[in-house]
Amino acid sequence: VVKAFADFTKDFASSLAIPLILSLIHPEIHAQAITLPLRFGWNPISKHMITLKKHLKPVLEKRLKDKEILSDKYEPPLDIIEYLLNNLEYETKVITDDYLNKI
Repeated sequence: VVKAFADFTKDFASSLAIPLILSLIHPEIHAQAITLPLRFGWNPISKHMITLKKHLKPVLEKRLKDKEILSDKYEPPLDIIEYLLNNLEYETKVITDDYLNKI
């Protein structure tokens, strides 16, 4: 998980590595140069979203299974995952790719 965040930071920072000298010419030129790769479909975050989904799906499935088996005896940990599982907007019985995209 730490490696994934480190890789994300490196990939995101590479988009900001476009020289700031362009902002000396005109601030709008620098903003246009930074967003140009994103406009043509380069998304540094997409591969990290896939990694997150891959690692998050088993955890969500285990928690739903534990909640179903233990019912009243289930003591949920205090974290964002449990918040999403208990939120009515994100409530589900089965973890699907559509559900992972939603959260």
